Amino acid sequence: MVIDKVINKLSETYPLEEMDIGEYALIKKNGMKFNVHSYEVGNVGCVSTLKMSAMLGLMKMETVVFSPLGVDAPLFSFDYIKAMGNETLLIEIYDLTVNKGKKYPNLIELKECYSALPDHELKPCWYDDMRVEGTISKRSKKCTAEFNRAIDRYLDEFMNILQNAEAVDEPSKRAVIKEYVDGLFDKGSPTTAQFNKILGEEKARDMYGKYIFFSVKAK
Repeated sequence: MVIDKVINKLSETYPLEEMDIGEYALIKKNGMKFNVHSYEVGNVGCVSTLKMSAMLGLMKMETVVFSPLGVDAPLFSFDYIKAMGNETLLIEIYDLTVNKGKKYPNLIELKECYSALPDHELKPCWYDDMRVEGTISKRSKKCTAEFNRAIDRYLDEFMNILQNAEAVDEPSKRAVIKEYVDGLFDKGSPTTAQFNKILGEEKARDMYGKYIFFSVKAK
């Protein structure tokens, strides 16, 4: 649902090169199965995808993380989860830019368009103030069509932001994102906690640092 949309949209504009991520491509443990991919996206950044199934297929999740490295655009992530009759959609945008504080009015308008959908309350976390206004977190039943439209509209706006973003000193941009990734482990997050248990912290940090938020060929 989410993965195909993002990969297809990016490939319309940028060349995608898939990375060889070795042992992290397929992870199975504790009744969970993860398929992970990482791509270098032209000269603008990298995208990672993660597809998870658990509970004998009763729970499914798709995650996409796009890290702009060559341009000073915010980091985007999409999560779609289907479990126990509920559908959850998280579209999160983080101001991991060198020149911080830019506003994105179109994202704010998009968020308002989906204000009628029930919110999914997230637990407070240290990175909350990094989110760009326009992020949404929704949960409901039988809302696949509405969620699909939201993904499409946010993805179109993400591409617009990406294509209009200014070029940036890549080492400086990488440093901003690395600080955030280090914080996910040092200060905590639900997803890193999960992968710490599955892989051990050393391998989880390796996977995140090489393939989730970066690609091994991005310099």
